[in-house]
Amino acid sequence: MTHPEITTSFSVPPSRPLHRWALPNGLVVLFQEDHSAPLVALDALVKTGSATEGAWAGTGVSHVVEHMLFKGTATRPVGAIEREVKSYGGQINGHTTHDVTGYTLTIHRDHFPEALTLLADALQHPSFDPQELTRELDVVFRELKLRRDDPDQSMADLIWAAAYREHPYRIPIVGYEPLLRALTRQQVVDYYRAHYAPNRTVLAIVGDADPAAVRAAATRELAGWPRGLEPPVVTPAEPPPVAPRQVDETADVAVAQLAIVFPGVAVTDPNLVALDTLARVLGEGRGSRLDVALREPGIVHDVAGWNYTPREPGLFAITMHLDPSRISEAQAATHAVIAELQRRSVTSIELAAAKRAVIAQDLFGRQTVGAQAGDLAVNEALAGDPRFSQHYVEAVQQVEAEAVQRVARDYLASSRAIQVTLRRAPAPEEIQGQPQQGAAPSADSSLERITLSNGVRVLLREDPRYPIVTLRITAFGGLLHETEAINGVSTMTARMLLRGTASRSAQELTELVRSLGGELASASGRNSVGVSLALLRDDVATGMTLLSDIWHHPAFPADEFLKEQRLLQAEIAQTEDDLFPWGRRRLMRALFAEHPYALPPEGTAESVARLTVADAAACHRVLASPRRTVVSLFGDVRKADVLPLLERAFGQPAAEVPPPAARPPLAPLASRRRVTGVWPRAEAIVLIGFRGVSVTDPDFAAVDVLDAVLGGSGGRLFTEVRERKGLAYTVGSTVSTGPDPGSIVLYAVTDPSQADAVVATLLKEVARLRAAGVTADELSVAQEGVIGAQGIQLQTNGALSLATSLDELFAVGWRRYQAYPAQVRGVTVHDLRRVAERYLTPDRCVVFIGRPSGTASGTGYKLVPGTGAAASPPLPSGERDGVRGEKTP
Repeated sequence: MTHPEITTSFSVPPSRPLHRWALPNGLVVLFQEDHSAPLVALDALVKTGSATEGAWAGTGVSHVVEHMLFKGTATRPVGAIEREVKSYGGQINGHTTHDVTGYTLTIHRDHFPEALTLLADALQHPSFDPQELTRELDVVFRELKLRRDDPDQSMADLIWAAAYREHPYRIPIVGYEPLLRALTRQQVVDYYRAHYAPNRTVLAIVGDADPAAVRAAATRELAGWPRGLEPPVVTPAEPPPVAPRQVDETADVAVAQLAIVFPGVAVTDPNLVALDTLARVLGEGRGSRLDVALREPGIVHDVAGWNYTPREPGLFAITMHLDPSRISEAQAATHAVIAELQRRSVTSIELAAAKRAVIAQDLFGRQTVGAQAGDLAVNEALAGDPRFSQHYVEAVQQVEAEAVQRVARDYLASSRAIQVTLRRAPAPEEIQGQPQQGAAPSADSSLERITLSNGVRVLLREDPRYPIVTLRITAFGGLLHETEAINGVSTMTARMLLRGTASRSAQELTELVRSLGGELASASGRNSVGVSLALLRDDVATGMTLLSDIWHHPAFPADEFLKEQRLLQAEIAQTEDDLFPWGRRRLMRALFAEHPYALPPEGTAESVARLTVADAAACHRVLASPRRTVVSLFGDVRKADVLPLLERAFGQPAAEVPPPAARPPLAPLASRRRVTGVWPRAEAIVLIGFRGVSVTDPDFAAVDVLDAVLGGSGGRLFTEVRERKGLAYTVGSTVSTGPDPGSIVLYAVTDPSQADAVVATLLKEVARLRAAGVTADELSVAQEGVIGAQGIQLQTNGALSLATSLDELFAVGWRRYQAYPAQVRGVTVHDLRRVAERYLTPDRCVVFIGRPSGTASGTGYKLVPGTGAAASPPLPSGERDGVRGEKTP
C-alpha cells in the first residue's frame, strides 16, 4: 500500500513549442525557445561514433575528427575559430560516444547569426591542417596516457571489454594506441567524407531567439551542404553470455573496484523504463536496497546501479568502491539483494520513490539551454523523436511493480552476470594478513612543508605511482575579503587569471595547455582563491613557469573582463532557476546578517555589474601576498629536482599588501527567525540554518559525525521525514565551515501544503537529539561513514593537494587529514549530545520556506535533483570552502 502522503502521479511540465524542419538535403533542424537567459545553445550531432567506424575501427578516428573540426576551415585559419568564439563571449566543445559525435556552442543571443555561420563552416569545410593534426594527435596520445593512469577510466575500459566480445562497443572510444599512431591524414579525411553529411546530422538550437529568424539562418547556412551517401554500417550482434564471466585485473590503485554487469537493452527497447526504475530501486542513491545492504554496514565505500542504453543493446551494471578484502562478501551480498527482488516485488513506496527519482534525474538534467539542445539532438539521432524525453517521463509514471520484478528476473539472471574487479596486487607482507578495515591513513612521509625565501609555503608530495603532477596555488581570500559593494570580485579575479598575462594572451594560454595535454583551472570560494594545473611529469618545469606567469603577471585585459562579466551575470541569472542555490542565498542572508558569509560567492547581478578591472587587480594584489599563499606540488617529482624550480617560480620577493578592513563580528542569534520566499515552481523548499563551527574549533570532527547521524544514509531526518511520515522525498543536512564559524543546514523539498509539517518534524528531531542523544550503534555507523568518505575523497593528488592547502592556509596545519580519522573515532556519545545542545538550537536559528506564490496546498509532487532517496543538493557535506571554478583544457 502506498503511503497516504506520497503521491504516485506526477505533473509533467508542459512542453514548450518545438519546431522541426527537415532541409532538402536531409539535415534536421530543431528549435525550442527559452527566454530565461539571454543565451542560445547550438548542438550539432553527427550520427557516427566509435562503433560505426567500420574499416577504421580501433583507430579512434571519430575522436580525432572531433578534435580537428574546430581547428580551421578553408576560410578560417588554425586558431581563428577559438578566437572568434571567445570574441562572442561563448563556449565551444565537442564529444564523442559509441554512436554519435557532437559539437556544442553556447553564446549570447546577440551573436547567434555569426555563431551559426561559424558552426556551419566547421561542419562543412574542415581543413585538417597537417601540422595541426600532428599537434592534435600528440594531445590525444597524452590523453591516452592520462586515461591509463585514471583508475575509473581503466575500470570503464575493462567493463566494456568484458561485456562485449564481438560488438564494436568493446573498443575504447579513443581507440588503441598502435592503430592511432598509424592513422594518416588521408584516412582522417576519408572517414570525414564518408560519415559527415547533412542527412546524417541533427542541429538542435535552444534559447532566446525567434523561430523565423532561426529557420532562415539555418536554411541560409546549411541548405547548400550536399547530401551524402549512407555508409553501410553493419555491427555484429553480441552473443549472450553462456555462463558467468569473471575478469580480475590488478593495478596500482588505492581503492578496489567491483562491477557486476548484465547485458542490457537499447534506448528504444520497451523495457527501458522498467530497467531504469529497477536501477534506481537497486542502487541509485541513499536508501536504495544495495546501499542499505552494502554501504551502510561498511562492506563497500559506495555503490551505484545504472542502466546504459545506447543505440544498440547496452549494459545494466552495479559498481562499487571497496577494500579488496571484501570483494567476495560484496559480490555475495549483491546477488542476495537481486535474488530477493526477483522473489518479492518492490513495495509501493519504493516504486513511487523510484519513479520520482527517475523523472527528477531526467528533468533536472535538462535545465540549461545547452543541456536542452543536447537532449533534443540525441533524442532525434538515437530515437527518431525529439520529444523522446517527454514521452519517457510520461512512461515512467505508468510503470508497475510487476514490470520491475519481471525485468529483474529476465535481465539479472546470475548465469548472465559478468564480474569485473580492479585491485592493487597485494604486497608480500599483506598476503599473511590484510590491513584493518577502515583504518586511518598512515602518516605520509613523502609529504612535507617547505618555506621559500619570500615566505611562501610549499607542500611537496613525492608520489611516483603515476607519471603525472598536480601544481596548485591557493591564497586566502574569497568572501572574507569582500563587501556588498564588491561582492563577486574574488570570482571575477579567479576567472580573469585564465584570460591572459603580460606576455601571453588567453588564446596562447589555451594553446600551450592543450599542447601539454594538461588541464588548467581557477577557482574561488567563500574563503580562498586559487589556480591549478594538472599535467604529465615531463612537463613540470614548463608548467611551473606557466603557473608562475599566470599568478604573478595577470594582464586583466578590458575586453576579456567584459566578456567574463557578462558570462558571470548570465550564470547568476541561471542560479535563480535552481531550487537549492535560490534557497541557500536567502537563508545565508538571514543567518549571517552583516557578516560576509551572508553574501553569495559568485556575487549578485548588481554587484558584478559594478565591478571594474581595477577592482580585480586590487583583489589580486592582496591574494598574491607571499605569506598568504600556499603552493602545492603533488605527483611524480623529486624534491632535489624541483626545489630550485619552485624557488625561481614562486620565491621571488613581493610586497605584502594588507587585506581589506576587518570584517564585522558575527553577532549571536537571539531568537528563531522565520523567512519566506516565493519560488516560481511547483515544489516548496524548507531550510533550517544554525550557526556552526570554524575549521579550528575543537568540535570540528564531532559536528561532522553529527551531520552523518542526521543526514547520512538512513539518517534520522531521512527515516522520520521521508520513510515514516512521507512528508518529503529529498531530505538531509549539510555542514559548511571556514576560518569563521559556518553553518549547519537541514533541508527538505516537499509539496507546498506540507512545508509547515516538515519544519515541525525537523525541529522535533533536533529536540529529540538534544534531549536523548544517540545510541552507540548510531555513533559507530556515522563514524565509519565519515572516515570512509574522507578516504574516497582524498584518493587523488588533486583532491589531497586542495585539502591540505586549505588546512595549511586556514592555520589548521596540513597534517589535519592524517589526524582526522582518529579525531572522528574519538568522538563519544556524550560529545554528540553536547554539540547538539550547543549548535542545534531551535530557539536560535533561521527557518526559510520557499514556495509558489499564493499556494496553500500543492497540486503534485515534483522532484529535485539528486542521487537517491536522500539526495544531497549542491551544498557539499563537510564543505570547507565551496569553491567554484573555471577550466581550460
